[in-house]
Amino acid sequence: MGSKLSEDDDRVGAVFDIDLVEDAIGWGLNELPEPPEKKKKSNGETGLPHSIGGLMSSLDAIELLAALQLTEQQKLLLIETLKVFLMVLFQVFDSAGKRRNNDIHRKMVLAMASEGVDFPWEDRFAKFKELLHSGATNLKIFAHPDRKALLLPLMKRSELVMADYEEWIVSDGTSIVLSPVAETNPAAVIA
Repeated sequence: MGSKLSEDDDRVGAVFDIDLVEDAIGWGLNELPEPPEKKKKSNGETGLPHSIGGLMSSLDAIELLAALQLTEQQKLLLIETLKVFLMVLFQVFDSAGKRRNNDIHRKMVLAMASEGVDFPWEDRFAKFKELLHSGATNLKIFAHPDRKALLLPLMKRSELVMADYEEWIVSDGTSIVLSPVAETNPAAVIA
């Protein structure tokens, strides 16, 4: 398709020439597809009184509410499982930091929190990545039952894990609070 502009009498006109059209796929104006017919939903089975139909729909609503309740409980259980895993991971980071690089990441974070020293984010992130990779290969993490489900997503968003770990350092390990069930029986959360 090409276009030609003409400027006669201070007007702009456009004329399009079609050079070549081959293997065009689509519909012409007369061949537009028909939209599929929508089926009407029945309000209940035919032949049943309205009260029974209403009772059946309320039972469906009760089942739906029970499923939503279960889903919410599963979310809470997953959150508690993640908290337990993060606590173990951060403890591994603490021991790896002391052993590998004289705990430099912890020292930088504490200096920022207490003295207001400003360290570049890239430097802190580089030190944290060292901790993350050494912690991911630690036997305690490798043998953890939730490693396969939780470690890979955490490593993909390592900047968020770094922020949580820095908060863990500043709060001296109290930033992650478990629910009363998880505190009394952590094995119930893991299982």
